[in-house]
Amino acid sequence: MNSKTQQTEIKEPILANAIVEYMDYCKADYEARWNTVSPNSAGGQYSMRAHPGQKYIRLTSRIDYNGQPDGQVSCHSFIVKRDFVTSTGLDLKQGDILMAASYDQPALNKVRGNVLQRKYGKSSWTGTGYL
Repeated sequence: MNSKTQQTEIKEPILANAIVEYMDYCKADYEARWNTVSPNSAGGQYSMRAHPGQKYIRLTSRIDYNGQPDGQVSCHSFIVKRDFVTSTGLDLKQGDILMAASYDQPALNKVRGNVLQRKYGKSSWTGTGYL
């Protein structure tokens, strides 16, 4: 576990560990891309945080520059807490990764991956990929 990744407040330890691994994956993607684009510049400090809700866990990301906690918080993605079927008939499984439709709502058109299976699809530091 990366010590710089904030711990999640999720009661299911297997899901919590899988989410921490996913956040570490996104952070590593940020660091790899930043070093490729501008290796001689001082990049910002990328961090992610988990916010558990009733059905989903919202993951937010932030980039702070110059050691100041002044970065804008963005919704990165949502993780499904437990299996259920949406009103539109989408069968969601625990650990499914959903794209953010807004800061408070996931896009319920298609699953982008699953953290428990370590299948992240097109996810990167900026969020989940479009289909």
